[in-house]
Amino acid sequence: MKKILIAMLLVFAVTGISNAQNHTSFKPSLQVIARGSYSVPLSHQDFKDNVSGFPGAQIELAYDFSPCWGVYGNLSADFISAKNSTLTTGGTTTTQKTAMQFPVFIGPRYYINMKNAHLWKIYADVGAGLYGTKPGDITTTTSLGTSTTTQDANSQFGFNAGAGANVVVGSRMIVTFGAKYHFVMKSSDALVSGTTTDVNGVSSSYSISKDLSEYSYLQFNAGVGFRF
Repeated sequence: MKKILIAMLLVFAVTGISNAQNHTSFKPSLQVIARGSYSVPLSHQDFKDNVSGFPGAQIELAYDFSPCWGVYGNLSADFISAKNSTLTTGGTTTTQKTAMQFPVFIGPRYYINMKNAHLWKIYADVGAGLYGTKPGDITTTTSLGTSTTTQDANSQFGFNAGAGANVVVGSRMIVTFGAKYHFVMKSSDALVSGTTTDVNGVSSSYSISKDLSEYSYLQFNAGVGFRF
């Protein structure tokens, strides 16, 4: 993954220098973009087997400082539900609530400016940042009552690479769509903590050390933005 990202940056740098020479007039601009997204798990096997596609929402700021180059920052919220959120085995029913993922990442963005399509700007970008996850509460119900286990949020480092297009629909408004590959790295000996509440309503805290597995997913997104 690191080699792919480095190769993309080198290609962007070489082509960016030549393309920038074709633009004699340019004004830097700030874009504020709101997106909706839908993601499809690719791996790790536990992640892929237990999670179906999941929706999300994003807020993004992008600053274009040249005709071909910009930087962006993205804050996302993804809603991850288990394929089988409720399981009943014998007299025990286990229910897992929806987990939340909060990726925060930044990176460079390269634009391909087409001479005969001035209202379109195709782009490619890479990013790196933290992927925070808050697992959903797990509730277990038996004939004796109901117990609940909660887990605090954890974060893992990750990379992404994607491409998309911006379409100008007004003097300041754009419509944007694209796709992005995300790879979240393994975190070894991470501290996992939370709270358990037994059938009698008695709560106790726990804290253990465990490995958080790597995983990846492909994300499709679309939204609207405004330029300033």
